[in-house]
Amino acid sequence: MVIAMNLTRALAHAFGIREAETPATPAGVVPPPRGTAGPVSPTQATTVAATHRALQVLATSAMQLSLDVERSGQVLEGAEVPALVRRPNLDMTRSEFVETLVLALAGYGNAYIFREGGPTLTETTQLTPIAPYLVTPWKDDAGNVHYDYDGRTYGPDRIRHLKYLAMPGQLLGVGPIQAAQQAMTSARDMRDYSAQWWQHGQPAGILSTSKNLTDEELARYRDAWNLVDKNGQPLPAVNNPSRVRVIAGDLEYTPLLISPKDSLWLEAQAFDTLEIARIFGMPTSLMLTAPEGSSMTYQNVEQEWLAFVKFTLMAYLRKIEDALTEMTPRGQTVRFNLETLLRSDTTTRYAAHATGIAAGFLTVDEVRRIENRPPLDPTTAPAKDETNEHATPQS
Repeated sequence: MVIAMNLTRALAHAFGIREAETPATPAGVVPPPRGTAGPVSPTQATTVAATHRALQVLATSAMQLSLDVERSGQVLEGAEVPALVRRPNLDMTRSEFVETLVLALAGYGNAYIFREGGPTLTETTQLTPIAPYLVTPWKDDAGNVHYDYDGRTYGPDRIRHLKYLAMPGQLLGVGPIQAAQQAMTSARDMRDYSAQWWQHGQPAGILSTSKNLTDEELARYRDAWNLVDKNGQPLPAVNNPSRVRVIAGDLEYTPLLISPKDSLWLEAQAFDTLEIARIFGMPTSLMLTAPEGSSMTYQNVEQEWLAFVKFTLMAYLRKIEDALTEMTPRGQTVRFNLETLLRSDTTTRYAAHATGIAAGFLTVDEVRRIENRPPLDPTTAPAKDETNEHATPQS
């Protein structure tokens, strides 16, 4: 598997840019799109700046979070944490593992985890993300779900299927790009049209005359003005280094002037950016844009980011949490620690700590632990995990 070292490589990994054998598909089963999703494929969508930004924010937000394992209400520490949670895949870090799954869900609406190892969960050696378009889910006559991948058929015990938006009765999930093809197409077409405006768009000016000229005369005047010969080839600049245009006859040149704002269709592009932000559930402040006339305060931005974590990011994180929980020993629950994203500014945070200490429900060492500082009393420090992160995971 390709290791997602940065966003570009992570996108390639999540979107399946690799060679693979075409899996056999049972009769009557329609496989998912291989690299395309209607008019705009997930890979094409990433070339639109606003979509790339939305994916980058989602991936970066998720990959910086740590994972906690709870058992009977207590958070496990050190070696008690299952190895599959500490390092799900030996070929990538845990943050890359999470990043790949989030990008697959955002790009295709589906993510797949292949469980390697023995037939039972306790014999699992590692978890490997699979490119979504390489897997074909299908149901047999008894209603059991199977997955065709790499020329073989697997059951849910081997491949765990994560769906972004799971519509009732549908085997495949629906992602933001698939659900909003019209907006994606508009953003892509507007970008391409704006880029080609000066090269292939409107003329730079108009040559006009009151005389009636033949088509041949019109073509000759046009070529003379453009300093090209009758075959459209540029004339040598040896005898005219300043490229001065000299045309005989009663002709008048009128330049067509257009402002940079209009030539780049900035208002249309701003609308497309807001539309894509709405599709992905992204705060406009994180998309580095804002509706015209809006006024954002620090409190507004903080509330936006809080809503982003609760109602956008959790749609991805909860799927991963549930999948990892199913693959850990019974009685244990895997949850992302959202402390990093929900932390307030330093002044507000310290004031809250002071209130907790004064009220007696927080100690100084507990506050220091929240702030990633060593305890004043070393005996209260949690046991350090001395296990080898690169060892073969065992549940």
